[in-house]
Amino acid sequence: MIFSPSSRAALVAFGLSISGAAFAQTAPKAAPPVPPPTKPAAPKPAPKIILPANVAARVGTQDITRDDVLAYVNLTRGRGLTDQVVLANLLQQEAKAQNVSVTEAELQEEIKKVRDRVVQTAMMRGGTPRTFDEIAAEEGFTDEYIRWNVYMDLLRRKVLTRMVAKEIPPMDNQMRLAHILVANIALPTSVDEQPKALTPEELKKKDEDAKAKIESVLADIKAGKISFEEAAGKYSDDKSNAPKGGDLGFLPPGRLDPAFEQAGFSIKNVGDIVGPVKSQFGYHLIKLLARGKDAPAAEKAAYTQRMINEIINNQQSQQRLIENLRTKRPITVNRAVVLVPNAKPLIPAKLPPGTPAKAPTKAASKTK
Repeated sequence: MIFSPSSRAALVAFGLSISGAAFAQTAPKAAPPVPPPTKPAAPKPAPKIILPANVAARVGTQDITRDDVLAYVNLTRGRGLTDQVVLANLLQQEAKAQNVSVTEAELQEEIKKVRDRVVQTAMMRGGTPRTFDEIAAEEGFTDEYIRWNVYMDLLRRKVLTRMVAKEIPPMDNQMRLAHILVANIALPTSVDEQPKALTPEELKKKDEDAKAKIESVLADIKAGKISFEEAAGKYSDDKSNAPKGGDLGFLPPGRLDPAFEQAGFSIKNVGDIVGPVKSQFGYHLIKLLARGKDAPAAEKAAYTQRMINEIINNQQSQQRLIENLRTKRPITVNRAVVLVPNAKPLIPAKLPPGTPAKAPTKAASKTK
């Protein structure tokens, strides 16, 4: 709780009813033997229906042909499909500008992973084990479809990685800090909860109590009665990191409460503790765990890659990056383009006439 303000389950219930029986004064007759339950015969699988090559689907007895689908594409002017092609072209142009590409070895390695995942997923769903080729034939996955989608996914990740890498703050100017917070304000116990408003007198008393408590905790740490990490787990009001000894991880400047940041980033030696430091949340003890500039090169590279993955795997972040990409090149879409010339109409040009509706009549009211 040190960052600045700027910065299913369905339950199934079942009932069990128990019917009582009156006790008879004579011994009950033995119940007739119950035959063992018979195992129901397994249902026969439905016969597999193979549609003609020009039929995309069948609804009841009505076929939807290839021409029906193309007519719909033409009616909508390919809206959605055109947008996908635009995005693919954007990524390809940006990849060329960034001098990034996908190799055949990378593509084949990822295609193998995709094929393995498809087979594993099908096995987890049960049924008869099937090979990838059997699944692909049933689902309509062609080799060209898979190759294109895997290629574009790899290209997208490479392009977004280049874009994101510029946003990752360098580790050299970061500090790994831990803290203990004793709050002098009412803190929410959940994201949706609004903390109770305190009167000025209550705020003053809470501030005095918080300061006295943090000073007592510091004294116990200095006296060796308790370690900083143990104290964080026991006393810190910042429950998001208290179980980890107060460890906040590596933090870049500019994202923390100003008073907290100034004190934490001024610690000279790893292991030193400063405080109490008052912030808008209360009183802190701050410990320096490590300096980013002292981290090994492998740790710095792992940190950068971890941050990149977090961003490009986040849907909202992806959308932001794609929108930034759209602003770099002008895009004009012709929504009047005829994609399928001479496509048949989806409905007749003229519908049969309906039965004309009778004109409403007014019930005449007679007054006497």
